[in-house]
Amino acid sequence: MTAVRIACKLLLFLFLTMPASWAQETEMDSIEQIVVTATRTESALRDVARSISVVHKDRIQNATQQLGLDEVLNGIPGLYMQNRYNFAQDLRVAIRGFGLRSSFGIRGIKIFVDDIPETLPDGQAQVDSIDLGSAERIEVLRGPASSLYGNASGGVISVVSELGGSEPFVEAKLGVGELGYEKYQLKAAGQLDRVDYLFNASHQNFAGYREHSSSSGDLINSKVRWNISDGDSLTIVFNHTDQPAEQDPGGIDAAQAAADPRSAHAQNVLLNAGEELSQQRIGLVYRSNRLGGDLLLRNYYVWRDFANRLPFVDGGSVDLERFFYGAGAQYSLTDLASSKLNLSFGLDVERQDDDRRRLDNNQGVLGSLVFDQQEQVDSDGVCVQGHYRLGKAWSVNAGLRYDDLQYTVTD
Repeated sequence: MTAVRIACKLLLFLFLTMPASWAQETEMDSIEQIVVTATRTESALRDVARSISVVHKDRIQNATQQLGLDEVLNGIPGLYMQNRYNFAQDLRVAIRGFGLRSSFGIRGIKIFVDDIPETLPDGQAQVDSIDLGSAERIEVLRGPASSLYGNASGGVISVVSELGGSEPFVEAKLGVGELGYEKYQLKAAGQLDRVDYLFNASHQNFAGYREHSSSSGDLINSKVRWNISDGDSLTIVFNHTDQPAEQDPGGIDAAQAAADPRSAHAQNVLLNAGEELSQQRIGLVYRSNRLGGDLLLRNYYVWRDFANRLPFVDGGSVDLERFFYGAGAQYSLTDLASSKLNLSFGLDVERQDDDRRRLDNNQGVLGSLVFDQQEQVDSDGVCVQGHYRLGKAWSVNAGLRYDDLQYTVTD
């Protein structure tokens, strides 16, 4: 009798759950297909074996103040972001543990904006030039991706800016709030004949909660795609970031926080701790699918001037002039071996040149030169990845990459 009862319960369970499963499968089939590119090839999200999350335009542009990337990516599994709302200190980002050991900057994670790397050849990345006001989507690839991107790729964050594709329009936004928050934005986008374009400019002020924590910045992001033919396109991207005043209030102890939580560390105020930066990025991306496969070529140049005043005198002022550039190529073959095999080949060449100086910080005024060195990083990589479909429910993915990195320091 016990066996009969168990069998009846099992049949009842299957009867109740199978229609729901059929309905869910039908609903999944009717959902619009989401295509991701963080895997270095265009793939349907439901067919990708890796863990990928996608955040779309509505949440990025309409559901946040766009103060930081953490507002947009909050809640993604495996992604940890710590924001002190201190614009003089970098946002801390970690994906499944990669990046947690970094005391400053973002390391262990590869960041891309419109197919152009924000991550330096030495593995460090910044997010202060990412324009959330014109972002179409953000893809987060969780887990090691070293076979795809090489150095510093414990995870990938890929930002894709929106583009025309419609009748031309002009949009203006104004945002105000507490703590001196102000944001002004002007955006124009559209399509003219074979050209899609985007232009977005914004200015932001933020006084901050604490003393000596104000910030201000201007950001320009533009993107133009020329559809040369049905199978060829050339995209040009330009980004300009100017942050002339990012103050650092520093850390305070428990007693000072209890007495005045809005106060700043006295040494930070005395030495005017904070940073200033200016960055320009220009990139070109060419795509073609007329050569028997999908071809992508990219070339980019980034100039970054950075000054940082730390809360101590001896060597407390940092002056950095940085120039890094690179080129890459990728060729993908699809539907090989009776439409079961996809292959992709990639090449990346990157160069970084830093002119780094340290000077004394005399109450916010540059003092004597105490440190002067030239830093160069050369990074070359080649990779191949394959995807083989064994059937409707099974597939095999494999990747192989070789990287050569050289670091040179001249004092």
